[in-house]
Amino acid sequence: ESKDPSFLARNNNFIYAVNEVPNQEGTVSAYSFKDGHLTFLNSLPSGGESPCFVEVHPKGSLLAVANYTGGSAALFDLESNGVLSKRARLIQHEGKGVDPVRQEKPHVHSTFFSNKGDKLYVQDLGLDEISIYPVNKTGNAYSLADESEDIFTPAGGGPRHIVFDKKEKFLYVVLEMTGQIASYKKDGDAWMYQSTFDINPEGFKGSNGGADMKISADGKFLYATNRGDANTIATFSVEKDGELKKIANLSVKGKGPRNFNLSPDGKYLLVANQYTNNIVLF
Repeated sequence: ESKDPSFLARNNNFIYAVNEVPNQEGTVSAYSFKDGHLTFLNSLPSGGESPCFVEVHPKGSLLAVANYTGGSAALFDLESNGVLSKRARLIQHEGKGVDPVRQEKPHVHSTFFSNKGDKLYVQDLGLDEISIYPVNKTGNAYSLADESEDIFTPAGGGPRHIVFDKKEKFLYVVLEMTGQIASYKKDGDAWMYQSTFDINPEGFKGSNGGADMKISADGKFLYATNRGDANTIATFSVEKDGELKKIANLSVKGKGPRNFNLSPDGKYLLVANQYTNNIVLF
């Protein structure tokens, strides 16, 4: 049993959950998965309040957690048997953004590893900032560099989740507060801002809540959901220059499309609507 789980990550036969316990430090829990059954392994404090995201390093030796209310990112070492070994690093953000209500302090919303696992990207909705930490390897052990490269997203947008193209030449950032996607192009070792694209259809008026974003396995299409008054999912084609061209914008037939996923064969897309408790298949 996982109390108040807010996000899951799977690594082969192991599953990790972050637990958003109200008004106190959250936890991260580890489970083994076999024959359709979960077995609890162990649990550790997440390092901050309201953990909302968890991801496992491609090599399976590290786990990164985003603490939303705590404004921090935590890194955990993993044992080969899936057990959480220890918290290896806690990155505490400071400051505030331009919106006095939503950005009154740091709000780390996600911690994504790059495709190769050589970088950790920490998205802070409260600061309109992405901190990029190199991942170092010493023998079979992995650790984060002390210093990060920081890139800034459009003010008041609130970066939430990211995706890369296959070659990591382009980076896409979903902006929760404005319902947009910001794109960046790799220039040497730096990311250069390109454009911003609206998730909403033209003429939309209402509140936004940009949520999840995925790119198809072949890299040709990008999908993003918006909550608020929209409750839609947008489909974009990914052009060769990294630009996005909107193809469709559809209702998710529910409210609060917080997350979605593509089926392994890429033929279906499943949207989870938080507030109407339904899953819609496209």
